[in-house]
Amino acid sequence: MFRTLFFFFLIFLTAFGVVWFSNNPGEIIIRWQDYLIETSFFITGLVLILFCIALIALYRFWWGIRNLPNYITGKWYQKRNRRGYKLLTESMVAIGTGEYEEVEENAKKIGSLLNSPSLTMLLLAQAAQLKGDEKSAMVYFNAMLSNKDTSFLAIRGLIGQALKANKLDQAKDLALKATKLKPKARWTLNLLFNIQARQGDWDEA
Repeated sequence: MFRTLFFFFLIFLTAFGVVWFSNNPGEIIIRWQDYLIETSFFITGLVLILFCIALIALYRFWWGIRNLPNYITGKWYQKRNRRGYKLLTESMVAIGTGEYEEVEENAKKIGSLLNSPSLTMLLLAQAAQLKGDEKSAMVYFNAMLSNKDTSFLAIRGLIGQALKANKLDQAKDLALKATKLKPKARWTLNLLFNIQARQGDWDEA
């Protein structure tokens, strides 16, 4: 909106200037050594305006050439991100349908495209669980513990494994760690209560 108003203002200002100079003609005489230049004030103003326009166009051209590498790099990253998120969406669907082979195939590609090794670990852990390879899943979850962005998800995965193996003490310790990371998470609080109830630890529950 502002640009449109500014554009119309410039048109109005230019038209006003042309009319004013037409109604108020004048002459400019320039003497330099043996040279004599005579012209009207209107022509001089027009030449100056065209010169300014040429300077602006030249500057914009120079600015475009200078920023061309950044523009190309930005487009390249956008393309990579789009491809990465497309593969991530497909992998989420594959996890839901139990197609672990597709998840494994996409995992490393996604990590590379989105520059997220932790995301690769998470997908590989999910794929390992889908095919029943709990040992490999544990390796991936443990690798995720060192990253604060994925540590909660890693603990949640390890808790699931501990509960499957009926290792309630281990699951309880992990649940306490998860509670420290996210004190307001209802899932961890409910889980901790259920574990303590299963152990008959009603005082803590």
